[in-house]
Amino acid sequence: MKSKLSSVLAIVFLLLLAPMMAAQESDSPLPVIITIPQGEKKEISLGGILSDVQSQSTKASISGIDFASFDETKEKLIVDATLIQPVGTYFGKLVLDSKEIPLVIAVSEDNPPLNVKVILKDNFIETGENLRLYFDIKTLTQIKNTSIQVNYEITDFYGNILATHTNEKTFSPSDPVFDTLQVPSSIQPGKYILIAKVIQEGSMVVTAELFEVGEKELLPSRTVTRIALIALIGVGIAVFLLLIALFLLRKNIDFIVKNQPKKLEEIYASYIKTRKASDAVSKLRKQLGLLNSGRRLRVIDKGLHEKASRRIYSVVRKIEHKYKNVPIGSKDREETDRLKRELSLIESAYKLKSIKKGHYKEAKKRILGSLKKRQ
Repeated sequence: MKSKLSSVLAIVFLLLLAPMMAAQESDSPLPVIITIPQGEKKEISLGGILSDVQSQSTKASISGIDFASFDETKEKLIVDATLIQPVGTYFGKLVLDSKEIPLVIAVSEDNPPLNVKVILKDNFIETGENLRLYFDIKTLTQIKNTSIQVNYEITDFYGNILATHTNEKTFSPSDPVFDTLQVPSSIQPGKYILIAKVIQEGSMVVTAELFEVGEKELLPSRTVTRIALIALIGVGIAVFLLLIALFLLRKNIDFIVKNQPKKLEEIYASYIKTRKASDAVSKLRKQLGLLNSGRRLRVIDKGLHEKASRRIYSVVRKIEHKYKNVPIGSKDREETDRLKRELSLIESAYKLKSIKKGHYKEAKKRILGSLKKRQ
């Protein structure tokens, strides 16, 4: 029983994880995105990039961007914008063995009045949805409220512009600037670069961020993942509780079978003393119910079930044989209630002088005697 439940749980676990595992697979490497102001030089380690593309090579080359190179000694990517590289976005390739990794470098003006960071609220949107974002802006000079112009470009990994948009925003240095960019429905599912050129009083800061457009689904993949996890947890809890219930049932049945002869003698002796047939039969029925449940759930074998059941039925027959005049089970309670109702009617009739005093005393004595025998 336990092995079957474990197998079912394992199958459910694999089925629920399959779509999540598939969603994490990626065929092409993601681009390396670097932001740098004019006049600066950056060195970027390729350790993480090499592990992402599963390459063991320490040799690499750069194509498409002349101010970027690879230092084989340091195993680092060198971006040198000290020669007053024009402001803008540059696209190239980082070549490792036979693998090509897109390279995007955003160059901003030297010493701009604003330090701008673009943060996407959602890196994944469905076709036709809006891209929500906000600007974390730090002022490097004393500016109160001012306005900025933001020129957006949506491109592929190689610099092909697919959509453009311009917005003007007023901001206070202490508050983030929120914006919404409508992504054209003509853009096919895939990964893209969002370039934001923030202009304030002639100075420009350029940022670049990666985002993904997916096909519109009845249920978003994130929702499906949450539902799958909740379902998996629910199945696990249900199986755990079922195993506990089966364990407790088996334990109770083992106790009943082991102590049954002694327990049945106690029930019978209690009945002989009190003559309360309903109590005795109720206890016997509880034992029988547990045995039947255990048999249906295969936690007790057929032979043991039949042996234990025969013992219970033999005690029931023994009680019925010794005290034939005492009703068993619910009939005992029904007879007691009938006698009480009859006594109440007789007392009411006597108060209304509908019966004689002698008949009243005789009937009352008979009913009270019957009730006393049942106590």
